[in-house]
Amino acid sequence: MSSATWPALDGGMTPAAETVLSGRTLVAERALAAMCEQVAARAVGVPRRAVTVRLGATAGALAVRVEAPLPVPDLSDEAASAESDTVTARGHRIREQIRTDIAALTGREVRRVDLTITGARIEKRRRVR
Repeated sequence: MSSATWPALDGGMTPAAETVLSGRTLVAERALAAMCEQVAARAVGVPRRAVTVRLGATAGALAVRVEAPLPVPDLSDEAASAESDTVTARGHRIREQIRTDIAALTGREVRRVDLTITGARIEKRRRVR
């Protein structure tokens, strides 16, 4: 693969890999919040419209507040209920998933994720055919 060159300010040629691009990339808070809502919805396992996200900053890092219902198995399905983790354990896993996914997508440190479970969303039993 050949290296490209670009005209330098002094009239010479500068290798493209060494060219420094001036400027910056800004992501609007609204776009960041929408992305965080999608990440949270996927982590919780509910539609995006069921999730509310508020963003803040703490010590230069992101702070994320998530409100969402938690999918739970139908209590009449004893097998599914027995296999399900506690709400606390699930909440911890969900918060960690949200933190790592947002950090990976934004390149920013996520120092805090608060999860408020606003209700239960009963998972429908799926029949095996």
